Amino acid sequence: MNVDERYRLSVMAVDAAMKTWENLDGPLINGRKAITEGLSDALEKAINDTADVLVTGERVEVAECNYEAAILFDALASAYGDYKRKACAAVSLAEIEVDGNSTLWRALHALREWHGLRYNYQPPLPISVYRQQGVGDEQIARIYGFFDDEGVVDFGKIPEEEAKPGTHYDAKTWVHPAKRKRMEIAKAAMVGRQPRHREYLKESDFTKSLPPSLDELVRLGAPASQISKLHGIDEDDAQALLRNAGTLESIASGDADAERLQRDTAAMADAKPKKSKS
Repeated sequence: MNVDERYRLSVMAVDAAMKTWENLDGPLINGRKAITEGLSDALEKAINDTADVLVTGERVEVAECNYEAAILFDALASAYGDYKRKACAAVSLAEIEVDGNSTLWRALHALREWHGLRYNYQPPLPISVYRQQGVGDEQIARIYGFFDDEGVVDFGKIPEEEAKPGTHYDAKTWVHPAKRKRMEIAKAAMVGRQPRHREYLKESDFTKSLPPSLDELVRLGAPASQISKLHGIDEDDAQALLRNAGTLESIASGDADAERLQRDTAAMADAKPKKSKS
C-alpha cells in the first residue's frame, strides 16, 4: 500500500513553505527571523489535513503503511501547539521564540527526512557485485536483511541465495532493513495512541458541513468570535466558556492572540481594587 495522499501532499506543502521562509531575510524581531503568517498557515493546514477526526466528527482509520507519517505529524502538531500556547501566554515579544524552538524544528526536519527517505530505499545489488567490491558477509547479510528469528545476522542465507537466487530474497516483497526498523518503531508508537482531532478551525471549514457542537469548539479552543457566529451566542459568553475550559490559549490566529492579550491586560487592570479618594 502507498502512503495516504493527505500525508504526502501535506509534507510537500510544509516543505515548500519552509523553503520560502528560509529564503526570506525577515521579518526580524529582536534580531531573530520570525515565523511568518504564511509558514504558520501551512503548518496549521497540514496539522488539520492529517488529523484522524474530521470536522464532521468522522474518523479516518490509519493504515499500517501510514503509521510513521501519522506519528511524525502528531509530533509536529504537539510541538507547534506548544509553541503557539507559549506565544499566547507571553506578555511581551521578548518572551516569544519568534523563530520557533528546537522541538518544533526537530519535528519539521524529521518530516523532511521521512519524505526524502521514502524515495531512497534502493533494492540491493546482486551478491556477486558486492563480492567484487570486497564487501564482507556481515554487511551483505545486513543489506539484504538476512536475520534469524531473534534478529541475529544469518550468514547461512548468503551462500544459499548465491546458489539459488530467490531462495531468501524476493524483489517484490523485500523491505529495506532501515525502513523495516522505522516501521517497527512507528508500530510500537501507535500502541495506545489516541485519534488526533483538527486543531485550527476557520469558518471556511464549515461552508459545506454542519459546524461542530459548542462543546467540541470549546475543546478545540476555536476563536470566540467564530463560536459566537456559529452558535449564535454572545462573544463574551464564548470567551468565558473558553477560559473556564482552559482552551483559550489554543486560538490559532495571530491577530486573535494579540486581541486576547489586550483583553486580558484590560481585564486585569479592571480587576485591581481601586484606591478610594481621600
